[in-house]
Amino acid sequence: MSTPEPKVDGRSLRYQGRRQELLKAVTRYVLDHGIGDLAMRPLAEAVGVSHVTLLNHFGTKENLITEVVDRLRGQTFPADADAEIPDGTVVDGAAIMALWWETWSRPQYKPAMRLSFEVFGRALQEPERFSDYFDNDFKGWNDVFRKFVVGAGCPDDEVDLTVTVLLAQMRGLQMDLVATGDYDRVNKAHAFFVDIVREKQARWAQGR
Repeated sequence: MSTPEPKVDGRSLRYQGRRQELLKAVTRYVLDHGIGDLAMRPLAEAVGVSHVTLLNHFGTKENLITEVVDRLRGQTFPADADAEIPDGTVVDGAAIMALWWETWSRPQYKPAMRLSFEVFGRALQEPERFSDYFDNDFKGWNDVFRKFVVGAGCPDDEVDLTVTVLLAQMRGLQMDLVATGDYDRVNKAHAFFVDIVREKQARWAQGR
């Protein structure tokens, strides 16, 4: 007597080999609903796959959330964020910061920023469950900012301090913007900070 073939859930096949498409659908759902009451089964139903398919692709809810945030962060990186800077090339870090903020501060990115801070808060409460989030988020932003700070002429002994201050300032302004929606005031505050960075670059160029 032959053994019957196992029954395959058609939803499990919908995104087979199309992981990025599935992640895009999951990202839209999480942006709309947040992570407060996020559960894998309702999420799977909403994007049209089985619960097993989500587990096969992402493993855990925490891993899935981390990948969603990584995807959103990648959308705000400038196109050349991963490009190597040739030795001896001097970049205008202040201009790069202004360009990035012009992208981040657009109203259509507000849901992504809000979600990022929601995940950040959850990760602070449950660091053992969101260890990948902290590793990816801090390493990702630190690596990118470090590259352009060095390219702008920052002395080696000031790089860590400068990157830390830049990231803290950017996060603080983003949080202010998400909380208040006061684009005019926050954008002016960022422009003020960029002027400070520009003055700092001038001193680096003069070797002091």
